[in-house]
Amino acid sequence: MSVILYPAKSPAIQSVANWMAQRPQAGAIYRAGDLPHARRLAALSRPMLLVVDGAEDPAVIEFVFDFKTCYPIARILYLAEGTVPPDLEIHGQVDVLQLPLQEAAASAMLDALLDPRDLPERTAYRAVLAQVTLLDVLQIKVFAGASCTLSIIGGRGESGTLVMDRGSLCHAAARRKQGLEAFYDILFWPGGTIEEGPSPEPLPSTIQQDTPGLLLEAARRLDERRRAPAPLVHPGDQDTSPIRHEINGRTIHLGDAAEERLDDLPALPKFLVVDDNPMILRYADEVLARHWPDHAVITVQTAREAAACVQEFRPRLVLLDLMLPDGSGETVARQMKDDPALHHIPIIMISGRVEELRDLVRTCPNVVATLAKPFSPNQLVETVRAAEAFLAG
Repeated sequence: MSVILYPAKSPAIQSVANWMAQRPQAGAIYRAGDLPHARRLAALSRPMLLVVDGAEDPAVIEFVFDFKTCYPIARILYLAEGTVPPDLEIHGQVDVLQLPLQEAAASAMLDALLDPRDLPERTAYRAVLAQVTLLDVLQIKVFAGASCTLSIIGGRGESGTLVMDRGSLCHAAARRKQGLEAFYDILFWPGGTIEEGPSPEPLPSTIQQDTPGLLLEAARRLDERRRAPAPLVHPGDQDTSPIRHEINGRTIHLGDAAEERLDDLPALPKFLVVDDNPMILRYADEVLARHWPDHAVITVQTAREAAACVQEFRPRLVLLDLMLPDGSGETVARQMKDDPALHHIPIIMISGRVEELRDLVRTCPNVVATLAKPFSPNQLVETVRAAEAFLAG
């Protein structure tokens, strides 16, 4: 388990770091000096615990929402001085300790947060795949006759989906694969997280095999893999991970285009995602690419780049964060509204404080939906599909 502490210079955070150092279950402990550093650490280390001193930096709330979006089963400890910010109470899912810290109370809280057996129950089912294997989860769903969608994020950032229908596995999708090929790909991912959601409509069917027999075969393959020596990786071996082009602060992911070449970009429908947090950008990219594999996903971190990209690429849809480092997403939305060449492009505004978006939604007809942080993959997909109805109309 890795831990991020922010801000590093806070006396309370320094005390927490000292107490953490006495707990081997804490694993790697990272101290972030500023918010950009914290965002980079979170994107790279996939932490299971975030401790922040809200009294030292009230602006950390937006980062807390982003963190909870990308790592829904991770724990968050917010150190507060006096009244807890109302936004935290609205969104929940955050543990709070009052300042000044009392060592006994803080130590008890840290022990509880670092206990892997005490995972919070915030959806129908969540688990850490280092502690509960995917086969364990599937066996439970088979016995229960469950109908659901299991969204899996692998330990290296891979993303995939399994769909159960009345206790039978009927669909699997991962990267560019579907059916049994995708199922066995997901099966061998190291670690990661799993989240349960409702079954999709209509119900996909890419797997027809008997599920109990399939799980027995999966268990046999896993056992063989554990006993086999590690395979050699040759320079010529094909890499099936997505190709993302990094150009002048933009990341471009071409999805399932015939070839991952930038020459293909003009012909593809495009999503533009704008957020200053690299965690959110990668998260949204993975979800959108999985559900709209024929689209390109372009991600940028500033209002300036957002304005340039809508002019250059004319995206089909824009997901736009309200608070950006060089300005406001509201400014970008209003500029697009007033431009005859851009006013037809629908915008989904994203924020941890959706109440601030009410006036914008009322006065900007191109803002067709809002999305509150933290949000799940299903919420993102449903919101984008609702925005697609605007395009169809």
